[in-house]
Amino acid sequence: MKTENQIEDLLNLNRDKELPVITKIILEGDNGILYSIEPSDIGLKFATGELSYNEYKALQKDGKNKLFMYGSLSIISFVLVGWGMLFYLI
Repeated sequence: MKTENQIEDLLNLNRDKELPVITKIILEGDNGILYSIEPSDIGLKFATGELSYNEYKALQKDGKNKLFMYGSLSIISFVLVGWGMLFYLI
């Protein structure tokens, strides 16, 4: 059984270091072309052959566009609600 000091030493081991995270995967196709993909559901579909590389890139771009749109809409709605409450209270 580990003592409390040993557990603290293990937790403090990587405190000042960055932890490595896999953000890109390089795959080689049957034709010898290297493809750079992200480790995500869409990337897995490309890796298993369910999607072509062009479809993968289109879905990836579409996801980023939706994220930007939803983020912008939520910020605008918070600002509008804030202004509405401000004018209601004044």
